[in-house]
Amino acid sequence: MLWGIAALFSNCFAGLPFMLYSEAGDRYRAGKRGAAGGLWLCSLLFAALWLGLVGYCGYRAYQAIP
Repeated sequence: MLWGIAALFSNCFAGLPFMLYSEAGDRYRAGKRGAAGGLWLCSLLFAALWLGLVGYCGYRAYQAIP
């Protein structure tokens, strides 16, 4: 449970989708559309994983309430 809370508030993990999205925009403007699409999809994947982690930690915390 503590690992989940630590990952939830980790700035590196929470900021990764935003960093990938920004890099995808830079690649798109540079004309590398394939690389931009791949980075955009990775950004969506990491955003979904982070939201899943938030949901899982919230659910487990809810179950821990007596």
